[in-house]
Amino acid sequence: MSTTVDDSQNLLEKAIDLKPPVLPPDTPLKVAIAAMTQASASCVLIALERQPIGIFTERDAVKITASERGLAGLTISEVMTENSIVLNLARAGNIFKVLGILRVAKIRHLPLTDTSGNLLGVITSESIRQILKPSDLLQMRRAQEIMTAEVIVASTKTSVLEVAKQMATRRKNCIVICNQGDNTNQKPVGIITERDIVKFQAAGLDFVGTTAAAAMSFPLIPLQAKATLWQAHQLMQQHCIRRLVVLDEAGYLAGIVTQSTLLQVLDPVEMHENVELLQETVAERFRS
Repeated sequence: MSTTVDDSQNLLEKAIDLKPPVLPPDTPLKVAIAAMTQASASCVLIALERQPIGIFTERDAVKITASERGLAGLTISEVMTENSIVLNLARAGNIFKVLGILRVAKIRHLPLTDTSGNLLGVITSESIRQILKPSDLLQMRRAQEIMTAEVIVASTKTSVLEVAKQMATRRKNCIVICNQGDNTNQKPVGIITERDIVKFQAAGLDFVGTTAAAAMSFPLIPLQAKATLWQAHQLMQQHCIRRLVVLDEAGYLAGIVTQSTLLQVLDPVEMHENVELLQETVAERFRS
């Protein structure tokens, strides 16, 4: 295992994004979304005199889009998540403890403060994945072992508004676009993510009149089901993306692997269990 618990305490500080977009609560929502797009950020922190009071994420932008609520006249404080979980750096422990908080709370962004409660930055599942050195386990495990097989798909003819509604209703961060609208032997042709929705809002896209085919990201960067998680990690790093569509041998949609999936593989409990299994396997071969 290439990352020890002691190392993880030092890695924690490296995982902090010290320059996330931080805006006052009276900022117009349009300005906040533009700031997210310009910074290629997945969230905006809302603070008053350096004290964090809320957060606005890509998922929040999807919800607003799905509700068909206009942005005009709205301030960020009206749509932000108030009383979000905030962690004091002095009590943060190590990077695995932070991973546990993200997983248990089912969140992807964790604002950090100093001992005075002033905002320091934010840790995200993406920033953790970028600084953690993948262990040997990533080279031993296959995408088909840990991929999410239940993938929400939409037809190329579906409007972007309907795609956003599916995202909000199903609480998914992406929709895979296929030629047909079901999961039976589908060959994916593109994808629309939460970040895309934010960009569409910033650009003033006609969500009703624009089809998924016209707005989707393509061509896809596919991952074969038998590829290793190390290969998945490399593809994500190389192309600066957070998810990969998994294909079976025939090229049909098999599932999806996300950065969160890779982080779960790096969970210390699961890693310990895998190491014990490897030790037993080696011992058995030695005895034989």
